[in-house]
Amino acid sequence: EPGTLLIPSIYLTHHREDLYPNPKQFKPERFLEHQFAPSEYLPFGGGNRRCIGMAFALFEMKLVLATVLSRVQMELADSKPVQPVRKGLLSGPEGGVRMVVTGRRSQNERILETTSSSV
Repeated sequence: EPGTLLIPSIYLTHHREDLYPNPKQFKPERFLEHQFAPSEYLPFGGGNRRCIGMAFALFEMKLVLATVLSRVQMELADSKPVQPVRKGLLSGPEGGVRMVVTGRRSQNERILETTSSSV
């Protein structure tokens, strides 16, 4: 009908089996294996309503993850599936995602990884 408002669902898009095989499984490596189109991966919304903090959030995420992961080894605290919940306009993991530190990296390991990744 004319005047009908359509709002894309980021949650439903990110759970499409054809785009994300086993979408409920925690598989961060899927983002290394496939380059998603802007209409397939929408963590910051899209179009003229895209989050204005997107560039800063991505930069901050890379910086924090690089710092933490260069110093410690981590894994999920349990194998319980993460359930998304609605948080206002957004959704996120219910109760967060619990991780445990399984080891610490020595300074020599960090230097070696930095040197080998820049080659």
